[in-house]
Amino acid sequence: MAQVLRGENWLPIRPGFDVLYHYRNFYNQPKGGAPGLTGLISDHGEKWKRLRSLVNPIIMHPDNIKLYDEPIGEVAKDLVQRIKDLRDREGMITENFDYLMYLWALESVSVVALGRRLNTFNENLESDSVARRLITLIHEFFAISEDIDIKPSLWRYYPTPAFKRAMKVFSEIDSITRSLVLKAKDELSQRGHSDDDKKGVLEKLLEVDEKIALIMAGDLLFTGVDTVANTMSCVLYLLASHPEKQITLRQEVNSGDEKKYFLKACIKESLRVMPVAGGNIRQCTKEYNLLGYEIPKDMFVVFPHQYLSKMESQYPRANEFIPERWLVDKDHPLYHGNAHPFAYNPFGFGARICIGRRIAELELESLLSKIIQNFELEWRGLPPTMYQSSLNYFKGPFNFVFKDIK
Repeated sequence: MAQVLRGENWLPIRPGFDVLYHYRNFYNQPKGGAPGLTGLISDHGEKWKRLRSLVNPIIMHPDNIKLYDEPIGEVAKDLVQRIKDLRDREGMITENFDYLMYLWALESVSVVALGRRLNTFNENLESDSVARRLITLIHEFFAISEDIDIKPSLWRYYPTPAFKRAMKVFSEIDSITRSLVLKAKDELSQRGHSDDDKKGVLEKLLEVDEKIALIMAGDLLFTGVDTVANTMSCVLYLLASHPEKQITLRQEVNSGDEKKYFLKACIKESLRVMPVAGGNIRQCTKEYNLLGYEIPKDMFVVFPHQYLSKMESQYPRANEFIPERWLVDKDHPLYHGNAHPFAYNPFGFGARICIGRRIAELELESLLSKIIQNFELEWRGLPPTMYQSSLNYFKGPFNFVFKDIK
């Protein structure tokens, strides 16, 4: 596994989302395909490398993401209030808790990708509002990926009904994204340019190229809602099921420790125990000999991180939620560094590591801090159902109990 990932790190080809690749590169495009950049999800080779080199210094730079500490914190604060308003007398939200998580994830990533909030927590939000339409469309994106990218489909040979629906979904997302980005551009123009150290991600992307800003807004929305929302639900479930870890985390959060070691360890351990993605994949650009097996060029190689991260040989007491394994000394038997470095890769590896990693981590850390400060979490009843598709979805029943901290 390490041999392939390292060997394919210069211009890695990650298969998947073929229908999105088709939409961006060939649907309503000139004969021969789109001549320019189309997105980090849909480009490969030199096109992907050129786009990644343009956006990496902006989206991956810690100082740029730190600018969003306060606005993303405000989104988290608003969600906490929404939880207080929606819970019943027993402190439970038994219906549509997953949808509430999607609203939070969309609101958070929109602050970065679109330069604005969408007011998703507005209880009077119309069914045809931008926020509700985007969530519905993004859900459809992943459902479509499962139906015609993962399962057998004839869309490559003729336009099936599912293919036609996919083209419509992608077109609608593009239309909404374009209108919001152009609106933000006008507002930035009227306001005047910010100092360099105060320019947000969207403003800097617009300075590079308007098309790049549009592409990255779409990519961040595609990849930053379902993933982060389901990850957050898993973290909350694991903490609700382990009250002793919750107490330790609350003590750290209330202490004001800015390093947040235990907070980060809880998120890391959640991504190990209940990862949102089952694995990763590469298309080989050359031949490999792996433990005596000949892997020909162009073969797909799958890396099942969900399985590897729960191997007892890599992580002792692998099925247990033990955030401390990320904090203990090297001589401790639970020390995470004893595992193979590729046994745990929730954000991918190398040049193709998730570009939204810092954004996702900020969102998760911000909301988890706010929830732990305000609530004592409990879980009643049987464990949740996990539905494995293109992602691992945290399904109901949602047996969370949110008790006010006394």
